[in-house]
Amino acid sequence: MLTFVLRPILCAAVEPYLPEQADPILEPWRWREIEELNGLGVVCVDEAPDGTFWFGNIGSIAHYDGIQVEKIPLDEQLLAQIKTKTSSPMTHALIVTRDERLLMIIGHSLVCRTSNGWDVILDKLGPAGLTTRLEQADDGTFWLMTEQGVWHISENLKKIDRIMRAKKHEDFSAFCRDHQGTLWVVRRSNRQKVSDLIRIPIQSEGAQPESEWLHYRLDLNIPSKEAALEEGPKGKIWYVDSEATNGIHAFDPRRKTWRKLDQPHARHPYYSLMRDRQGTLWAGGRGALFSIPKKEGFYSASVLALPTAPLAIFEVSDGRWWVIGRVGQVYLVDLGEKRWKTY
Repeated sequence: MLTFVLRPILCAAVEPYLPEQADPILEPWRWREIEELNGLGVVCVDEAPDGTFWFGNIGSIAHYDGIQVEKIPLDEQLLAQIKTKTSSPMTHALIVTRDERLLMIIGHSLVCRTSNGWDVILDKLGPAGLTTRLEQADDGTFWLMTEQGVWHISENLKKIDRIMRAKKHEDFSAFCRDHQGTLWVVRRSNRQKVSDLIRIPIQSEGAQPESEWLHYRLDLNIPSKEAALEEGPKGKIWYVDSEATNGIHAFDPRRKTWRKLDQPHARHPYYSLMRDRQGTLWAGGRGALFSIPKKEGFYSASVLALPTAPLAIFEVSDGRWWVIGRVGQVYLVDLGEKRWKTY
């Protein structure tokens, strides 16, 4: 007689396969070097309302429509007005204003360009380095920071208020505005070897009196002349600089406390900070990018195949980035949602 033994069949649940999402920063096809711009000594960029771009360079400005580059040299008449000692001064900062004028810091002067030509708005700004900042606020007014001062300028460029002036052995190394319009400025004392973060409340007519300003000491090993500030998630103010031993710091305005980022990649030199549309902070290092505060967010120069030169990062309205290397290379990086999936 045959005997059959029935055994239970064990069934294992099969998990659905999810396609692997590649890191867009590491996808080479997203990076495009704009060779037409490489020889211009590009320093900064801003986007015009029509989606084209204006670049501030050494000795010129340039317009790029995605196909062609139009270079506009700084003519002799302008050079005579700004009293520069060089025939090729640097355009430290450039913005396209709401009424489509170009406002720039060229050499030691604030310059405006319209269809009628060049107009020097303010000269003798003093030294203007790579940390110079120029921004237009929501109310149309402008904020300007150089090493020697901070200015508030009316939208028509007629009223100019200097709200901060560096004293002897001092300079200003970083500047940002938070979502409430409050100003944050880093002041460095070369004699005392310290840096302070200064909070400047803003009201409708401009900065509140100095008696209302608050000062917070930064705990740095070597206060750096080249630094950057940016507001991050939850209103914290993030600080980076070019001195690797200083690390990366975040200030919490509500608690009035500092926190030093405890990650190995924070101990690198960084020269710029940019907050993207998702609220993520990106620091530009020597050919490297660092996503703050992601633990796996460091991309070295060798991984990105970039020269080991300081990087500046600018995001435009469609989410693309301009990445500008200090040795002259200019890259357009497309990080859009449309991407290939690897199966």
